[in-house]
Amino acid sequence: MKTLIALFVCMLLFACTGPVQVAKNEQEVFKTTYNDPDLAYVYREDEAPLHDIYQRYHSAGVDFYYDGIAIVGLKDPTGKVQDHYLSIKIRPAQIVFERDVSDSDKWPERLKRITHQEFPRYIKYLKESDLTKLKDVQGVAFGIYWPLRDYTQCDKYGGCIEYAIVYLTTRDVADILSGARPFLNIAKERRVVASFNLKPAQTVQVN
Repeated sequence: MKTLIALFVCMLLFACTGPVQVAKNEQEVFKTTYNDPDLAYVYREDEAPLHDIYQRYHSAGVDFYYDGIAIVGLKDPTGKVQDHYLSIKIRPAQIVFERDVSDSDKWPERLKRITHQEFPRYIKYLKESDLTKLKDVQGVAFGIYWPLRDYTQCDKYGGCIEYAIVYLTTRDVADILSGARPFLNIAKERRVVASFNLKPAQTVQVN
């Protein structure tokens, strides 16, 4: 009987915990290998400022998603890489949605909080000097990842991961950091993609 009880408790804890989905160390944060030699070159050239950015977020207690800092290429219609963007993917532990906004049909409310509150908050850990130190980088693909709890199973852990990514030019980021333009105004003019309820990412409208 004791064995059965212990087994039940273990199963409950495992189901309740779920995947953490957080990079555990620097090796899991930085994407260091690239199939594209051009992206690999840009990454090597920018390793020092990229590490400075990592240390700033890390010191502030902000966690990263896997491959949370990388160089990505934005392609033109022909498939040729047109611009290099710094990809930042964070997974702040502070972002948790309560039961009343965790239903599948409440994704617009989750998107509103992410775009109105969380993007402006976490982008400001960047500095304008970061942009000047980065070589051959034309923008920032800033992503925020968060857990969507399955409250029928557990109210503290587990669930699936949702995310939103906004594509900003370096000028956009500078304007946000200097206060020249609010993030929300810029985001309405830029591409924002998001994944909700385990569905493939798609372009979303910021309101």
